[in-house]
Amino acid sequence: MTLQVRATGDLRGCIGESKPRWPLVQSIGRASVSAATSDPRFVPVTTGELSSLTIAISALHPLLPIEASEIEVGRHGVMITGERGSSLLLPHVASAFGWDREEFLARLCEKAGLTPDAWTAPDLLLFGFEADTWGED
Repeated sequence: MTLQVRATGDLRGCIGESKPRWPLVQSIGRASVSAATSDPRFVPVTTGELSSLTIAISALHPLLPIEASEIEVGRHGVMITGERGSSLLLPHVASAFGWDREEFLARLCEKAGLTPDAWTAPDLLLFGFEADTWGED
């Protein structure tokens, strides 16, 4: 679930699940509340803000192991995982910010609290996925 400020497109909250645990309708409800109240990067959304936000839902395809060289910007989202940290960025994020593959991977690492080049470490795993995204225009 991604919440953005309608006027600017700025991110206001984004939380979801990488593996299905509930039926889609329940996952959407849970993610909506979490994105609005529990994204650690933001203060909770207030009732007064609701009308100024847009919502986008991304349903992830299965996460599969992927090599960095196989990542196609705009097509693949990526999750990095390991003992030192983990994070996930959706497929459209790199395109939206004009990032190339290396910048996408560096930002993925930074989101996980890792150094920008941590994706090259053998103890960290990359998983690629595609996603179906829909929301407000």
